[in-house]
Amino acid sequence: MRLSPSLFAADPLAWGGALDAVGPHADSWHFDVMDGRFAPAHGLNEAQFLAVKASSAHPIEVHLMTETPGDWPLRYARMGAALVAVHGETIDAPADLLNALRNAGARAFLAYEPDTSVDLIRRQAVHADGVLLLTAPQGGGAFREPALQRAADLPPGLPKIVDGGIGPEHFDFCRAHAVETVVVGRALFGRADPRARAGELSSLARRVRRQTAGSPSGLA
Repeated sequence: MRLSPSLFAADPLAWGGALDAVGPHADSWHFDVMDGRFAPAHGLNEAQFLAVKASSAHPIEVHLMTETPGDWPLRYARMGAALVAVHGETIDAPADLLNALRNAGARAFLAYEPDTSVDLIRRQAVHADGVLLLTAPQGGGAFREPALQRAADLPPGLPKIVDGGIGPEHFDFCRAHAVETVVVGRALFGRADPRARAGELSSLARRVRRQTAGSPSGLA
């Protein structure tokens, strides 16, 4: 299980220090792009993406929360995003866009709001490289347990990212249901010492990986 700090949750006036502090314990950076409509906030932008890319070797995983995808997914893929997640609720037929993302060199994921049904996710996920499950409202809000439980109802071989209010208390569940990546925001940057907290979370994630690798099924 991989650890992906959410840069949107970091102090924007101390980004450089945050990258240096938690980078040694991160597997990737989670990069939220919001339009102020699909999500009631404005997220990160292209200039910030390029700054992170120039200062860190970690892959950047972009989560687009926009009413319509427009050309944003391909723009970020062409700038070097390792993964781009676009909300399935905003696309009637996602296959063409997902193929274009792959051709641009990015993993092509579909993202889903906390209340989106497992039935819709299953239908669309056959076109995707994986899914991102929001476990709190887009733009911020309280963790929702039923939103996380959806991971148990999706195929174990489907790569999954969970994002929203995730903390170490959820790691064992994520391990049991083949979650590939956990996005950590407040659980990391909401602490007085993000460097120490990142080390703690990384140690827990490594323990979970060892347990998964050592189980007969790879999941239990």
